[in-house]
Amino acid sequence: MEPLIIDHNLYLDYRSPQSIKFFNKGRERLPGDPFYGKNIFSWLKRLEIKANEFQWIPTLTIDGKLLTTNFAELSMDTVKKAAQEFQNEAQRKAQNSRMLFYCITASISQSVMEKLTLKTHLFTLQVRNKPIQDGVCMLKVLIDSYYAITRFTTIEIRIHL
Repeated sequence: MEPLIIDHNLYLDYRSPQSIKFFNKGRERLPGDPFYGKNIFSWLKRLEIKANEFQWIPTLTIDGKLLTTNFAELSMDTVKKAAQEFQNEAQRKAQNSRMLFYCITASISQSVMEKLTLKTHLFTLQVRNKPIQDGVCMLKVLIDSYYAITRFTTIEIRIHL
């Protein structure tokens, strides 16, 4: 059904023009308006559609749960641990995460980027003694910043009242 499913488990060989085209297409911004901090569910749905097209679903699936839909069930520590594993393997999931990173940065507003910049440490991993900004962790930070933590905080305030 999707032409990019072919060899979706093999790493992209950046010596190949086709692999470079694939990577550059994957890093492009999502269609529609950038994410301004509102309507996160429609933005996540657009991201999920692109993830299906580019075969990122295995990368976004952690402990059998898809990050774009089951984000409340996945802790930041769980996401970071999974991301560290595939970054250390340095295979296709690491490449997918990098495409996702660039896609997210191209698909958010300046104000959202500024908020995420303050939390860079949460999505920066050490891989072979080099800092790598991970797209899956960045997505979790974005979701937590604009939905999960805000909602959780509101519930906690109501309980204490």
